[in-house]
Amino acid sequence: MRAQATSAASTPPPTTRGTETLKEADKDDAIPLPRLIHALHSTAHVSVTEAMTTVHALAQSKRCTRAHLRRISAPELEEIGAPCKGATRDRIVQVLQSVALTNDSTSLSEAERMEKQQRLRTEAQVRREWGNVATPSRVGVDHESEDTFDFHPVLDESTLRGRHVVVNRAPVMTAWAVVVLQQLGFGINEALSLAQCYVSLAAEARARTLQRPEAMHSGRTPLTVSENQPHIEFLHTKIPVICLRNGQYRGLHAGDIVPPSRAFEYLRRSMFQTLPQVMGALTLLANSYVDRDGSTTALQTAAYGLYADFRPETHGEWGKRATLSLDTILALRRPPALTEEKQPHRKAEDDQGSATPPAREKQEESVTQTVDGTISQLG
Repeated sequence: MRAQATSAASTPPPTTRGTETLKEADKDDAIPLPRLIHALHSTAHVSVTEAMTTVHALAQSKRCTRAHLRRISAPELEEIGAPCKGATRDRIVQVLQSVALTNDSTSLSEAERMEKQQRLRTEAQVRREWGNVATPSRVGVDHESEDTFDFHPVLDESTLRGRHVVVNRAPVMTAWAVVVLQQLGFGINEALSLAQCYVSLAAEARARTLQRPEAMHSGRTPLTVSENQPHIEFLHTKIPVICLRNGQYRGLHAGDIVPPSRAFEYLRRSMFQTLPQVMGALTLLANSYVDRDGSTTALQTAAYGLYADFRPETHGEWGKRATLSLDTILALRRPPALTEEKQPHRKAEDDQGSATPPAREKQEESVTQTVDGTISQLG
């Protein structure tokens, strides 16, 4: 009995130290949320919005530790309410597992290292394009060929009749912005870059208006473009730009140069084999609003209103896919009689503010171009 009492007395009272140790281990094992967002956006190739929403769902369900992410599965993502489906969800699962298997929270997975190397190569190429004294022989050379971004638009009206595509509004607005910018005098590379910036800025403004969670927690303040910053005003949205040494323009978003390939690949992924038909219908619509003397005033004025008339009807639901009818687009064309009635001769002052790209006139001065529009939100 005495031995038992001594043994009992020597046994320390139960404490919560073990539980606290486990909690501390989980805390140390947790992967930083910005790290996960970056991995999903750069490696799984999902939008920043979708990456943030997915990581938010993981954080809410306390699944941001390596132990959880190593065994994360597609059904588990669906269970916690992550907004991803199909192949996208499978890519997200693979990336999360890959990140969890890295040595520490700051290490890059193999896929991320490859992505970073490609990004560095692209940035080096851009630096050469708009000026790098170390490689003067390559300055001003645009290695992104115009032919690379050819949509091959179908302009045969009989081929377009009766066709439609199921898509959300953002790609439709991007495609329309590309077509309008080309009519205003920009090259295809310039139009793609500027259109991507415009749609991104408009989507961010819309998200703030709707108080979307991704806008509230992004930490990004609304863009304010100073008068000294070279910019282009398109549909009442100021887009910061940079002029390459070859005289072409690229849009800037969040301080980064936006390559034309981003919008081009986005449109191809969104519309697949129907993209040539969609671009053809939009081109026919834009052409009908260009006067015989080349004036684009009518197009600039009507651009957003036309988009509002043919865009997919989503009833205000964010990111919802709906039907885009090419018949609706073609029906909005301006009758030829209205174009022919326009006076062929205009005063010089009537053409002020037209959309000739700014560097075509004077590259030494600050670039400020005004393109009349109607509204800057995606509606």
